[in-house]
Amino acid sequence: MTTPSCTHNPNMDNHPVVVDVPNGSGITGPKAQPHQYSADDGRTQTRPHAVHPDIMKFFFEIGKLKRTPRTGWVYRDVPEPESVSDHMYRMAIMTMFLDGGGTNPPINTLHCMQLALCHDMAECIVGDLTPEDNVSKEDKHKREEEAMEELRKLAGEPIGSRLCELWKEYESQTTPEAKVVKDIDRFEMICQAFEYEEMLGQPNKLEEFFDSTKGLFNNSQIKQWVQFLNEKRSVDKSVDKSAIS
Repeated sequence: MTTPSCTHNPNMDNHPVVVDVPNGSGITGPKAQPHQYSADDGRTQTRPHAVHPDIMKFFFEIGKLKRTPRTGWVYRDVPEPESVSDHMYRMAIMTMFLDGGGTNPPINTLHCMQLALCHDMAECIVGDLTPEDNVSKEDKHKREEEAMEELRKLAGEPIGSRLCELWKEYESQTTPEAKVVKDIDRFEMICQAFEYEEMLGQPNKLEEFFDSTKGLFNNSQIKQWVQFLNEKRSVDKSVDKSAIS
């Protein structure tokens, strides 16, 4: 038997994780039955009833993301900076506002949500590594890949391999969904930067984060969000200058 590993399987790219449908859930679908789930292409499969013995270790491990601060804010002396899970949560909510059918090619917004929730998962083990940590991109990727392999084993199959697939898909940036989620990753970061500038009363304190994303957004809808944010930031800067004068 081949042992699954945290490697990219292109056949999984269009099959997001799906959930069990319990009795009385109110979820409707073609012949939905307890302990069964349907993938995007209509296949119905039965999920094993057995509980993986390390599942609680997995839950506690990813729980560390709630206590792992985003390093960029720490290095800028932002008080009580957000956690990695804070960042991923808002990203996941943002994917719900995407117009999946309005893009070319169309995107699966549920799949985008799953990517958002998994893309930084390895940081529960390796931490939030940044260029300022003097870690090369290659070394960072290797550490995170090894961390995802640990998480895969703790989660058990089939979910463990699926989490790895989602992480690898985001890292490789080869699908429309991965590219959109990368845009959301950048956008959520500058939203947070703006909020910290407001909170600290220092309008230009985190300008470098805005500068680092200029010209990198590709999705037209997210470009609009960026424009709205920049307009609000400009207005607030003007108001601040008026107050000083």
